[in-house]
Amino acid sequence: MKRIILIVAFSFCVVGSAFSQEQESQIVATDTLEEVTYLEDKYADKYQESNIQNFSKLYWLKNVFSFDDDTAIDNFVMINECDFYQQYLKDDFNWEKVRDATREIIKEDIPTYSDKYKIIVPVDLGRYDPKKKGFPIINGTQFEDLRHVEVGGRKDRVCGRVRDVKKYPRSISFILNEPLSYKFVSIDEDVAQALILRDKNKSILDKPKELRSQRFNRLVFARVRMSFLQYQGVVTGDNKRPASTIFGEIDGIDIFENQDETGLLSTVDF
Repeated sequence: MKRIILIVAFSFCVVGSAFSQEQESQIVATDTLEEVTYLEDKYADKYQESNIQNFSKLYWLKNVFSFDDDTAIDNFVMINECDFYQQYLKDDFNWEKVRDATREIIKEDIPTYSDKYKIIVPVDLGRYDPKKKGFPIINGTQFEDLRHVEVGGRKDRVCGRVRDVKKYPRSISFILNEPLSYKFVSIDEDVAQALILRDKNKSILDKPKELRSQRFNRLVFARVRMSFLQYQGVVTGDNKRPASTIFGEIDGIDIFENQDETGLLSTVDF
């Protein structure tokens, strides 16, 4: 999108210019106060954050809009290039050049847009089971017969606005092609021992602020990896706001010690 500035500046003179539980991750040892053991994250940076900026590109990838739709073009600039939008929107003569430049950039960049997304959710682990080599997921944080996930929906300001952006729902109502259950986290014993040892030394301040009022036996975080396959239209989401309905698949779930996707403990592909 930064190329819009260069393209438009030039146009002022010349107009137009993937349920398998194979864990192939390598164990990586890191030395701190005690030896800690984590797995290598083979999916790092492979899945997109669930936010309106990325969703705006997903909608173009899924052919939701026509390139003749000026409102879709205008709001794409607003979502992704707020300063540029505010500077040129009222410029009647040059805004058409902005639109034309944006159309060309979207057409060129569509092959780079992704339909692979992720969400991070808290998970509570029970006591380690040496026979099964893993932890049960407890206290209602397990995934049981999961068929629908509300993705996104954050109330981040978009170009100074809290209200919905026309044609670009902030939420996606994600419908699974097949129901999913995930109630047990398989973790090698040496990885589990290191986790238990570190967990003993944690305080409430080690939790994210929004989770400090909740009780957990052993708090970890699940990264749910999703493929958004088929766009179905717009409905009213769980938060009573517009949501895009998309059918797809959960590719896998990764369990991290930390919310920022550090300290990988387990990974499973479906």
